[in-house]
Amino acid sequence: MKNLTLLILLLALTNDSLFSQFETDPFTIAYYKFDGNGNNASSNNYNATVVGNANFTANRFGEPNKAFSFTGSNYFLINNADQGFKPTTFPVSVSVWLRIPSNFEGQFLFFKNDFANEIYSGIRGTVIPSGQVTIGLENGGPIGVQSRRTKTGTTNIKDGQWHLITCIIRGFNDMDIYVDCRNDNGSLSGGASTLFYGQNNPGIIGAFDSQIGNTGLNFSVGDIDDLLFIRRELSVQEILNRYYDNAVSITGSAQFCEGQFTILTASGGISYLWSNGSTNNQISVNEGGVYSVSISDARQCTRTLSKTVVALEVPNISITANGSTEFCLGEEVQLSTNYSGPVLWSNGSSGNTITVNESGNYSASATNNGCSSTSNIISVTVNPLPAIPTINPSGVVSINEGESVLLTSSSSSGNSWIPGGQSTQSISVNQAGQYRVRVTNEFGCSSLSLRTTVNVNPVIVEPPPPPPAGCYAAQVIDFNQGLTKLG
Repeated sequence: MKNLTLLILLLALTNDSLFSQFETDPFTIAYYKFDGNGNNASSNNYNATVVGNANFTANRFGEPNKAFSFTGSNYFLINNADQGFKPTTFPVSVSVWLRIPSNFEGQFLFFKNDFANEIYSGIRGTVIPSGQVTIGLENGGPIGVQSRRTKTGTTNIKDGQWHLITCIIRGFNDMDIYVDCRNDNGSLSGGASTLFYGQNNPGIIGAFDSQIGNTGLNFSVGDIDDLLFIRRELSVQEILNRYYDNAVSITGSAQFCEGQFTILTASGGISYLWSNGSTNNQISVNEGGVYSVSISDARQCTRTLSKTVVALEVPNISITANGSTEFCLGEEVQLSTNYSGPVLWSNGSSGNTITVNESGNYSASATNNGCSSTSNIISVTVNPLPAIPTINPSGVVSINEGESVLLTSSSSSGNSWIPGGQSTQSISVNQAGQYRVRVTNEFGCSSLSLRTTVNVNPVIVEPPPPPPAGCYAAQVIDFNQGLTKLG
């Protein structure tokens, strides 16, 4: 498989990326993270000021001073709540994390963008004494059902647990409340059909009722975090992102080498269902592709994450010998690889071809995008040479004609005399010349002796003595015996 560009399809966003998303969203009116203060994280100047004890606490992840705790005597005011903080067109959304103790019997006001004196005005988000969430639009009339239009959910969230509350207002007769990941359904009530704001009224979080500073204020008890007020409808996917934050994930390498595997691990839920049918939180993957998992938590909220994994190509490498791999000391063989990229040989050499003159097992390895493979092994055997023989003559190597000398090799076997080709350990030499012996061992490797020179002296023949003085016959040609006349 050729290398692919990795694509990780993680639907879950980290906390930081979620913050960044809404901080820069042009429709965000205010985003209060409560990280040690009540500042608005968006570019708008709608900072909230603590009235009473500034009691910051740990958020849903256990991070200290990342949420705010209402203790029954403190709240936030947004004093510069101008027209930008008071939208008159829809849709708008309010989304917030709340943790309300089960023993709190009052109302928990988590948002009001127009705090008026003894009238209903602006957009109000509360958790009523029975624990249900409400979101309402108020027309400026006196306190009463005819002065507001309210959607009330069905789930009691006063259980001491963190819950994500998201309220979407599309109009007076079109509102939705989401608790955690689910639409909480519920019902509409009240007779208001117009939205009223006072010109100089502040926004308030954590308290409600009559005039600011009046001892008749009703205070909230519980914790709040990540309050978002935005001039558009949040999508279901955005609600899921806010609910899960980074609490669910798929971890594991998105790439592995062909022939190997990677482990994908899902976390953050109590049950899991992978696209391959596995219900474990962990699967082993040995093929490239897209793998998804549905992660469900204790609130029956299910999030599906996907991850693309790629099987990376492993180099296909082999080596061959350009000649015999068994030879004698002093000889060599060339080894070559078929791989065109960088290689590393087992003896530490690099390059596509190496020359070998030592015994051993040789292989080559290559790496491509972190995936390595090793070639076949070629065994090279370098056989030893026999000891260089010496020639030991039986006597002097300068002999007379007709005589001989015995030349003996220091090796008892494997001899081949030069000249002559005799294979015996000793040879008798009566001819002048230069004699050597080659010794070959059981591996076919040979060594050659130094030359031994044999000289043959010629025989000197003495000339005959000169003839005596007088007449003499040098040769008798014919002889007939007889007497002379004189006797």
